[in-house]
Amino acid sequence: MTEAEFWSKLEEVGWLDAVPTAERTRLRAAVSDAFTGDPKYAFYALAVTSFDPECIEGSGPEDPCSYYSVLSQLAEASYGPFAPADLRDELDEDSGVARVSFKQGGQLFSCEVPWEDDWFQEPVLDLVNKAIKANKAKEQFIPLPPCDQTISLVLVPPAIYKKAVSAGIIPRKHLLDG
Repeated sequence: MTEAEFWSKLEEVGWLDAVPTAERTRLRAAVSDAFTGDPKYAFYALAVTSFDPECIEGSGPEDPCSYYSVLSQLAEASYGPFAPADLRDELDEDSGVARVSFKQGGQLFSCEVPWEDDWFQEPVLDLVNKAIKANKAKEQFIPLPPCDQTISLVLVPPAIYKKAVSAGIIPRKHLLDG
């Protein structure tokens, strides 16, 4: 697929209409850059953010390896649909759990996940998406198929993501599977 075909398919599936103007601008440059490399991986240009999931080693805003830090990164990448207030995280070594909480739209969202190692736990991302949905937004953070340990996330309605997969913009399977 050429860069022009890729961009045309993004238009056809409604991807470009589903993202803010600032994201379309970023996306245009990112797609162009991606096609100067290996077009097989051009779909990673769609990611609004990414992180190494082996990253939870502390807590609070001062620790770059914390749920606080990752959720702050997601908030910034969301262009508004995810805007947590009173964000808190705690690693409880004695109980072997991590606790995450925040308010969005005046509603409290919280979860407790296992903390046995430094891996980001998927229920925390589910909590973020639940908060976005509670505010009537259609977008969700959806992980792209991995090709390494990094989690790359897009922020679009799930129906648009499915159309992009059907159109061949995003692979159906993990690239790690071969």
